[in-house]
Amino acid sequence: MRILPQSLILSLGASMVGLLLAAWGLVLAVLDVGSAKSSVILRLGDKMTVAATGSYLELSLFGGFLLSLLLINVFLVYQLEKRDWLWGKVLALVTLLMGALIFWAFQGIVSVN
Repeated sequence: MRILPQSLILSLGASMVGLLLAAWGLVLAVLDVGSAKSSVILRLGDKMTVAATGSYLELSLFGGFLLSLLLINVFLVYQLEKRDWLWGKVLALVTLLMGALIFWAFQGIVSVN
């Protein structure tokens, strides 16, 4: 078994934390909003008006799309770390921040509904 370099482990760890944050936000949102029988508020507009409503299925599909986007980023971090360490670290940081923002967005959906 080959031991990975420490810089690769740190970059992959940061991007995996972002992926797990987004996955946990999706799980919490689906479990909390799943009991709603009516439409789900997905986005609020200006002055606290409802801008977008959807169903439980649309929330799940949107979360699945975002998780696949983050999974692709984790794969790209792995490939970039082998070729160019700077861009691999930048993408790992961006993936971590994106995962945190996605978690925050799902928690916003939970708090509105």
